[in-house]
Amino acid sequence: MLVRVALLPNPLLASPETTVLEFCHNVLASNQTTAAVIDSESRWCGMISLTHVFRKILPHYVDMDWKLADVIHEGYFEEKFTELQHTPVADLMERDTQTLKPDDSVIKAITLLSTAAYKTLAVVEDGKFVGTITRRSVLRQVTQSAP
Repeated sequence: MLVRVALLPNPLLASPETTVLEFCHNVLASNQTTAAVIDSESRWCGMISLTHVFRKILPHYVDMDWKLADVIHEGYFEEKFTELQHTPVADLMERDTQTLKPDDSVIKAITLLSTAAYKTLAVVEDGKFVGTITRRSVLRQVTQSAP
């Protein structure tokens, strides 16, 4: 089975200029938490997820020990989100993620989705965005194909 058959029918997309607030509204309106960032010519630029947004908001010292989150004052998240909301996703997106080609095998996709801890992967051909594939879209396709 090829990656092209497991593409999401309506992938979440963002442009590099999309603001964090717009991205978050789009996430809330969909059942996806990761968007492919593409430019006006459909070239793939990177991926943005809620994890990128949350990581930007969290103080770095919380990475040392999650219990340190207890010392953050009430309202911290809201304050930091307000500061971040007009930031373009290009400032937070991950540019160097693994991508797939439409004719790659689903086994390759499953390998990346399970070993690299990705939940969503971009499918790109000749630099152009083709679609996205997720753990769920692969599972859906495999279960529909099962005898």
